[in-house]
Amino acid sequence: MGLLSVLKASVVLPVILAMFFYEWLHISPRVNWTPSNNTYFPECPQGKTPFLIFGGTSMLGKYIVGSFQQEKQLCLINYGRSKCQKCDLNIKGDLRDSRHVERMVKAYKPETILTSVKPPLLGIHYKTYIELNMLSMIELIKIAKGNGVKNFIYVSSIAASGHYHWHHNANEKEEQPLYTDYEAPYDISKRVAEDYLLAEHEEGKFNVISIRTGGIIGGKGDPYDYMRYPVLGGFEPAPPRVDSNFAGNIADALVVVYKKMKQDAAVAGCFYYYTGEPVSETDKIRIVAKATGKPLIILPSWVLYELEKWWTWARWNPNEYTNLDLLRMGLIEQTFDQTKFFETFKFKPKITLWWTW
Repeated sequence: MGLLSVLKASVVLPVILAMFFYEWLHISPRVNWTPSNNTYFPECPQGKTPFLIFGGTSMLGKYIVGSFQQEKQLCLINYGRSKCQKCDLNIKGDLRDSRHVERMVKAYKPETILTSVKPPLLGIHYKTYIELNMLSMIELIKIAKGNGVKNFIYVSSIAASGHYHWHHNANEKEEQPLYTDYEAPYDISKRVAEDYLLAEHEEGKFNVISIRTGGIIGGKGDPYDYMRYPVLGGFEPAPPRVDSNFAGNIADALVVVYKKMKQDAAVAGCFYYYTGEPVSETDKIRIVAKATGKPLIILPSWVLYELEKWWTWARWNPNEYTNLDLLRMGLIEQTFDQTKFFETFKFKPKITLWWTW
């Protein structure tokens, strides 16, 4: 019996540990919401122009707010689930609560709306992406146009181009995938919302613009979620390159986009790539490891491809994004030609990726 007990323990314990590890990889952020009955909206400081921000407390959103703070004439209003410490006003709510959103827009009559809503990738059911990235965004666009908002800036993503499509120095003129070509609901939700927005553009009346950003590095809350791992891992030879950018560069660029669009509405009505610098996931991991002081392990690349193959086979829940989906993104080149953006907006980033930290 003693030997049998040992054998059982040797099997059961690893299984239990494996189950805990699997669940840890699928910790789901809280995304439930209930309609708000709020009808009170505090006034902006006198003399300031209402500027409405969605997503102002995300990792990228905090940088955006920091950059727009320099525009002293603006009353920065954050709408979201969390409080923005640097904004003039905070309205608590959920973008999916479209009736509440409309009451707020009618109350403030903002000149400009900027949205940088990016739900977490890990542990989120695909349905949430459709609700937040697409359906709620379409309702917001209708609300904005119907209530006299003049400028709408949409912080999009290379996801709109298709994370699982190979892109080598792609530009805005290249043919976009058909909707039926997309594999990931996250990607198609970003694309459909962007297409709807651009179709609503009316120069001088409802100026809209979309900026497709790349893999963003900036601190806690990084969409690739490196910060939660005690040990970081990379691969050699390195996987294909993926454009990556510092959140502060993107935030500064959006201020330039806002000013330029106000001066010349002809630059609006389209999307631009501002995706950063091409870098492999291995080099990006090295940057993060250096910044955080965490140990870095470099493994042979064949491990990466075997892991992707067998993890795909063993996947339990195909309706949620997992680390597998992020891993697969890192196996496909995603580099973009940003000439149109730089020539149009004359923007020069303050730092390069290698000086991010």
